[in-house]
Amino acid sequence: MSRTNVIILAGAALLAFATGLLVGRFALPAGGFGLPSLSRGAGDQGHSVREPFQELRGEGARRPGPAVAAGFSFSRLNVDMSGDAPKACFVFTEKLDESGKTNYGDYVRISPEVKPAVEVNGQNLCVSGLAFDVDYRATLKAGLPGAKGQ
Repeated sequence: MSRTNVIILAGAALLAFATGLLVGRFALPAGGFGLPSLSRGAGDQGHSVREPFQELRGEGARRPGPAVAAGFSFSRLNVDMSGDAPKACFVFTEKLDESGKTNYGDYVRISPEVKPAVEVNGQNLCVSGLAFDVDYRATLKAGLPGAKGQ
């Protein structure tokens, strides 16, 4: 294709685009060919072609997110592999007893069997003494207490 033909085609495409833009902007009434406008301007009396799931939410509308359990419960597991040995932290919805009166090691069972170091920090129950090349299964026993005894 010659250079002249490419320039003519590009000019024709640009002219068609500009013509469509001008016709849509000035020659057609709001909403085009009898269709309601997608915008919520003053002229559309609150009508919209959006489906209910497409409607805009208000500022105070509930946002999707993870479900938060009421009361004391397990929330998630965080694994820290940045040190010499991995460390797994069970995160709870409320604080744990940091006084040392509760032996949280009695409530954690890990297989294959390992002698872990158990540490409490706020809402985290962290288990260290694990190895990188082993798959572990951890079980938290029923009755594991929070800071308030729940």
